[in-house]
Amino acid sequence: MFGQIIDAITNKAVEGVVIELYEKQPNGEYKKVGSVLSDKYGSWKHNIRRDKDYKVKMKKDKFDEKEFVIPAALANDPNRSSLIESMNPMKFNPTAKKDVKLKINNIYFYFAKGKIKEESYPILDNIVDYLNTNPNIRIEISAHTDCVGKDSYNLALSKKRATACYDYLVQHGIDKSRLKAVGYGEKHLLNDCALQRRDEKAAAINRRVEIKVL
Repeated sequence: MFGQIIDAITNKAVEGVVIELYEKQPNGEYKKVGSVLSDKYGSWKHNIRRDKDYKVKMKKDKFDEKEFVIPAALANDPNRSSLIESMNPMKFNPTAKKDVKLKINNIYFYFAKGKIKEESYPILDNIVDYLNTNPNIRIEISAHTDCVGKDSYNLALSKKRATACYDYLVQHGIDKSRLKAVGYGEKHLLNDCALQRRDEKAAAINRRVEIKVL
């Protein structure tokens, strides 16, 4: 039995997830028979018997736990194939708690503009799904820039980008009362400004969108 775990919002691999394996006993109870960690690719594997039912539990700090049962291969359960397929990849939801902040580096914009690139739509759709799964939360959508260029320009650009994300979510059914858009410009840099001016990769780290549960 094997699979891959990805973040339900960013679609990026999640490393360090604990995947516990429980084997069904003759008395109907499940006994823990193994535990592995997902690797940097989010991949994991357990050795199993074809004639046994298994329960899988997945857990990692700041993510919702997952638990599901895989019927024995010899049982010819029609749901088994779809369950196996759902593990490759399996989406892992960040826990929706107050002040939880999620950094999203793969929402892209056209150069020096507030317009979202079409390749980013699936990530924004994931945020829509996340909000629909957690209907009682509100979020702040914030956009951040590098420190190249004037402060005032970067602040205005970040506001446009945060608003573009806000508008996309509203257009896809999320109530405005659940959303707050903020542009921070270069106020919350993740690395040294001097380094950013020398290294484009360092600058790119700061060009990001974040969502924070309010």
